[in-house]
Amino acid sequence: MVYLPLIETRFKMSSLRWILILLVVVFLLPPGYACDSYDEWADSYGRVEHVSMFFRHGIRTPLGMYPTNPHGDPAVWPSGYGELTKEGVRQHYVLGSWLGERYSDLLPPNRNYNQSVITVLSSQIDRCIMSAAANMAGMFPLSRERNWGGINWYPVPIHSIPIESDNLIQLTRPCKKYEAELLKFTTSEEYRQILDRFTDVLEFTKLMSGLEMNVDRFMQLYDTLYIESLYGLLLPRWTREIYPHAMVELVGIGFALPTWTESLKRLKCGFLLKTLLEKMKGKLNGTLLENISVYSGHDSTIACLLNSMGIFDFDLPPFASSVLLELRRTPGCEPVLMIFYKKSPDLRNDPKPLCLPGCPFACPLSTLEALWAPLLVQDWDKECEV
Repeated sequence: MVYLPLIETRFKMSSLRWILILLVVVFLLPPGYACDSYDEWADSYGRVEHVSMFFRHGIRTPLGMYPTNPHGDPAVWPSGYGELTKEGVRQHYVLGSWLGERYSDLLPPNRNYNQSVITVLSSQIDRCIMSAAANMAGMFPLSRERNWGGINWYPVPIHSIPIESDNLIQLTRPCKKYEAELLKFTTSEEYRQILDRFTDVLEFTKLMSGLEMNVDRFMQLYDTLYIESLYGLLLPRWTREIYPHAMVELVGIGFALPTWTESLKRLKCGFLLKTLLEKMKGKLNGTLLENISVYSGHDSTIACLLNSMGIFDFDLPPFASSVLLELRRTPGCEPVLMIFYKKSPDLRNDPKPLCLPGCPFACPLSTLEALWAPLLVQDWDKECEV
């Protein structure tokens, strides 16, 4: 209502006419109604036929505490460590609403849920499952015909992958060859030279935090400080020397390390890339029914995916950020892949188009397959043998 006088002045609309229009919007349009989604790329590259969406869970509590942390009392974090917060739930509800509008053409009328059009996979971690549930609540608002007893929510199935067999989202399925390749890299001269640049900050952090420091612990410390700052907690004075500016570069490198080399990319993310390519081919030849494939995961999920594709910017993937891989068919019937990165669920934050190295923005599927060929894992078990 703040903008009502401006609107009335601009359009010379009477108060009665304005009220009638509001009544039409509120009472005559069914819940979940959205106008056809505007797609600025459709004229040039065709409409989206399938989308694979990867998102990080929403804001959570810290994963743990460092020994000298003044906020280490468990009472400060009553929901426990690593758990989704109310703000994290809200973030994904907002993101899901935006995704539902963006891809309304791929959903049933009024965005009613139908199991044939969407599959939701989650890491088997509570915060990821809860984020997926909140996201789906936003994507599939309850319509009048789906109302079931006054509860303003419709359950959407969330499938999770056990940690020990997850090579799609958390990427934790054991692979002996990968571990051998990672050890080879982390004992190499290249890796030593990378760490040498951060010797001073690592030594200082070890001294002040009380933690024996390596890259993983350094990343977790940054994560803890970041979350505490989000909640307005006063950080120790010593952190001013390093947080955030002196820490962000090594944190970004830490996210790229698991897929630093071509062999690491292949063994860490190759099965995922193969799965994505097969889904696109299945959609084109009519063997895949679903229009939307959802993967609810972690910052490491997004970093591994982007770095394996050669488009990681070395920035920490924010909470509730999402990567969207859109399959389209151009007016000339050529299938293409377009990739977008939405770093915030904020509706004012537009998704950023990403361009794969060696490919135009709308990457032809034939070119994509040739680019990914060195990374695609055909037989996971066989390739993981040492």
